[in-house]
Amino acid sequence: MEGKPLRRRLPNVAASNRGQVTQLWRSAIDPREVSQAIKADGAVVLPELLDSDLLSNLNAEFDDAFTNPSGCVSVGEHPPGKMVSISTQQLVPGAFPAIASVFLDSTFEAIAAEVLATDFTFHDRIALTHEFHPTAITDIHFDMKKSLKCLLYLVDTDHTNGAFSFATGTHIENSRYRSSFLNQGGQLRDLLNVAAKTESIPLHSICAAAGTVIIFDTDVFHQGGTVEPGRERRVMRARSLYPGQPTCHRHKWGSRAWWRYKMSPPKTPAGYRARRCSRGRSRAA
Repeated sequence: MEGKPLRRRLPNVAASNRGQVTQLWRSAIDPREVSQAIKADGAVVLPELLDSDLLSNLNAEFDDAFTNPSGCVSVGEHPPGKMVSISTQQLVPGAFPAIASVFLDSTFEAIAAEVLATDFTFHDRIALTHEFHPTAITDIHFDMKKSLKCLLYLVDTDHTNGAFSFATGTHIENSRYRSSFLNQGGQLRDLLNVAAKTESIPLHSICAAAGTVIIFDTDVFHQGGTVEPGRERRVMRARSLYPGQPTCHRHKWGSRAWWRYKMSPPKTPAGYRARRCSRGRSRAA
């Protein structure tokens, strides 16, 4: 149910977790200040935000989601390791209490409200990824669907175990390209969202301790790093979707939109011609 605020759909679960985490955070957070930084730079880093006790509970629930999945948990394909997703729309009171208390906290909702338009979808799902294969986690890309993501390191993370990185300010140009492409009749699944190897993308790597939170606009160029042999990365991330999201499906064959797309395909800005289209794991950060 994209485009509808989660609070209206989950009053009991959301209300039961409102404000539980704030007292455990190590520093005060001003949603307006955070949102301004995201709008300007594309991302903001909140170092070591969570205390050790809460972090321990989160890691325990992380393991439990993989070993004892409940009705709100679905398994996804993830070549660098394994992944499950928790649907917050199917959460019941008492399920994954630490995860729910963090990602449904009112402060994160206030940040999303400052960044996104009205009637956004707040944290509809929480992805849990455990990377342990010695490989690159993702290409340098921006996401197919436009959203605001909140990523949490569950373990100390650096260049040896896939640190997240992003290119400051690139969300502005990518957002313009997305809008131009879709306004010309382009289909979301054909959006060129992966940077070519010939492009110079100045990535800023976030090497930080467990408990660090990164909030970013998914139109910013970003990447999951490379996991070295014997190392692992454990992260959780939730997304808040902008309203009015287009689907990734193709136009219905023979429809007016299909003919428009065939007869007058959208123009790709010159700076994007070197990019190739992404599929599979590069759709998600």
